[in-house]
Amino acid sequence: MRKIECLKCGEKNDPNDKNCFYCNNPLSMAILKRRGENKKNLIDKKKEKVVNNKLFPLLASTLTVVFASFFVLSGYASYGVNVYPPISTGSKKTTTLRCEYAKKTISIDTEPLYQNIDNYYQYNSIKKGKMAKNDFSSFVYINQKDQTIKKLAEDIKRVGESNGLKDDQLLELATCLVQNIPYDQEKADKVLSNNVISEYDLSQFPYETIYKNKGICTDKTYLASAILREMGYGTGIFAFPNEKHMALAVNVPSGFTEFNSKYAIVEVTNTGFAPGVIPSEIDKNNGKPSLTINNLNELSVKDDPSKLNLNLDKRINAPTLVIDVNQGRPYTRIMTIKNLENKILSEANILSSKKDTLELAFNELKRREGVQQSAYSSYLMTPSTRTECGYKYDFTSSYSYNSYLYSSPYKYSCEQVANQQKNFAYSNYSTLYQNYTNQVNHYNKLISDFNNSFNQFQSDINIYKTYQYN
Repeated sequence: MRKIECLKCGEKNDPNDKNCFYCNNPLSMAILKRRGENKKNLIDKKKEKVVNNKLFPLLASTLTVVFASFFVLSGYASYGVNVYPPISTGSKKTTTLRCEYAKKTISIDTEPLYQNIDNYYQYNSIKKGKMAKNDFSSFVYINQKDQTIKKLAEDIKRVGESNGLKDDQLLELATCLVQNIPYDQEKADKVLSNNVISEYDLSQFPYETIYKNKGICTDKTYLASAILREMGYGTGIFAFPNEKHMALAVNVPSGFTEFNSKYAIVEVTNTGFAPGVIPSEIDKNNGKPSLTINNLNELSVKDDPSKLNLNLDKRINAPTLVIDVNQGRPYTRIMTIKNLENKILSEANILSSKKDTLELAFNELKRREGVQQSAYSSYLMTPSTRTECGYKYDFTSSYSYNSYLYSSPYKYSCEQVANQQKNFAYSNYSTLYQNYTNQVNHYNKLISDFNNSFNQFQSDINIYKTYQYN
């Protein structure tokens, strides 16, 4: 068998060997040389092969780094690895939060918000399976490197204090700002209709809600809990699965708690709810909570008082789940709110009593109205004259005793005379109309008295809803 000479050391090697046994030099060039290949070409090909062998791994590594950097910087990497973007990139925006607090319009602009940070939370793998496990407190989560909510809580305190607010009023301002974030009706419709919705879209982390500037009950509850946690308050979550609803829970002193918990409810899904106010119901059509007192209006003389709903005791069922989020100080102004609430309920009881009197007067008014209208119709139908017929003396005839047997001065005739029944019908109608008018005046006085009480009631409710209580 013919040996192959190594071009480097000159030793002979077996033709089946790939490298020189003595110096480990590749024998490929030697084989090619044996076949007549130019030595320079052999060396160039060897260098090219070495370069290619080194370049491909380098290029692959570079591309891997580029793609990895893109996914990390864009925030999409959180789908698989919880890596917070090292810098903020993408579209930038600022959300303005507003609230009508104690006759003042207070607004706060958030710090700049970035698309890649929103992506980080939007597609975060932490979301996966949390809803199915009722692990709702995880959605209050904020990455430690993200200072957005912390800065927002500081701004709320700063702006609130500059407007003369202090202590628990700052909590009320915070929840009021969250209440006024637009409700995401499109998302609510999907949830209420049981349409398929990705778990990555179903619930939002606090950053997402601020960035999108909209949310449903869950989203706004998580945001409010995160803000109050930064402000030092103890918070929790009330979950109402049957109603597909969620509400914020805030730690309060004993004696003012609700639902056999250590919390009071703070409804942030919709405006018009002071802390501790329990919704009357959850609208099945849009998922929003509502209050009976928000739908009350003054009565007019044309209104049926029986239609007025003064049942302020109506409230939603207790939550199925009460979830602790964090420990913290209690909200103590709940005592002031409850005192005002008791005053409102007392006023509602007075209105309810007056409503009963109104209903009786209203029914009597309607009865008298019907009677007088019937009498008026009878009056209109009674003719003003009637036909009267009979024998009457004819003063125009020339009568004498002698002619008596042949003719009579009495002749049979008919004529139109005044109908006394018409006068009687009018007199009856006039009496009944006066009775009706008296009842109208009586009812109007009752309405005026009711509305005076109602205005005081409504004034207290307005104080209640706009945080003007002392």
